[in-house]
Amino acid sequence: MPELIVHKENIPIYNGYLTFFIYDSEDDFLKYDKKNHIVGRSVLSDATAYVSESSFYNKGLHYYVIEVVFKKENLKDVNTGVIAHEAFHVVEHIFKHMGEKNSIKASEPAAYLLGYVAERIRAFLDKNVK
Repeated sequence: MPELIVHKENIPIYNGYLTFFIYDSEDDFLKYDKKNHIVGRSVLSDATAYVSESSFYNKGLHYYVIEVVFKKENLKDVNTGVIAHEAFHVVEHIFKHMGEKNSIKASEPAAYLLGYVAERIRAFLDKNVK
C-alpha cells in the first residue's frame, strides 16, 4: 500500500518550517496536497532526494516552508553525502528568505545551520527508515 511519511518542525530562530517527506508515488503527494490545500507541487520522481520551498503569510507575518523529499525506492542511495548536499540547499533557501547572501561573513552561522539541518535529516531518516 502506498505510504507518505511526513514530519514537520519549526526551524529555530529562522521563522520557518522544515518538512520531511518519504513517498512511494506521486499520487501520495496529490492526496496530501488536496487535503492541505497545496497547489502547483512538482515532484522530481527521478531524484534520490531534493529540496523545494514555498511561503505563506499568517497574521501579517511571513513564513516559509522548506521541504526535504525522499523517494522510498531510492532510500538505499541516501548516504552522508546526499544528506549534506540537501542540507546545504536548505541553508541556501533559509538565507534567501532572510535576504542574506551566503558569503565569508556569514559562513559561521551557515555552518552551524548546516550542521543542525543535517542532524534533523539524519534523525528523520533514522526514525522512519527500517
